[in-house]
Amino acid sequence: MWYNQPMVVSLGRWCMDYLRTLAPTIIDRRFYTRGQVICQAGNRVDAIWLILRGDAVLKTGKEQQATFFKSAGSLYGDVEHILGLPYQGNLIAIDKEGVELARLSPIKFDKAVAEASPFMQALTRLNAARVLKSARFIEARESLLDKTEQELRAIEMSITAQFYPNDYDPQNPPEYQIAAE
Repeated sequence: MWYNQPMVVSLGRWCMDYLRTLAPTIIDRRFYTRGQVICQAGNRVDAIWLILRGDAVLKTGKEQQATFFKSAGSLYGDVEHILGLPYQGNLIAIDKEGVELARLSPIKFDKAVAEASPFMQALTRLNAARVLKSARFIEARESLLDKTEQELRAIEMSITAQFYPNDYDPQNPPEYQIAAE
């Protein structure tokens, strides 16, 4: 089975120090098949997720319209945990080969942050707030684009109704013949 295999991580060489630093916080490894929800918006952050192999998509916003792609080396749940929020989106496995993740302990994460210098603690919180603000901006933009598209379709239907008879079907427009005299 996959969980009996040594941990193989699809990260560049530059990430190995990063992984060694995070290793003491790893609770376990999990595998999700394509389409499975890894964690759900609104749930308490019980783990910080590190993608080891595969790809996932994070869907956020009221309508789940904003989409962020996550791949090997990506973390999720760290920002929410730092800011004391529940998960802000649904993290879903999308890789046809599945997604392997490491669950990191929020308690050990807190301990590591507490042991950091005050400067690094402030930088960590500032970065988390910046990431969340950027995500909210993208969510708002996506929502605005959806609303604008709906308004444009309504205008298009209104214009169509003014210029065409009631029985006009845009999917089957009438054929016209032009005769030359």
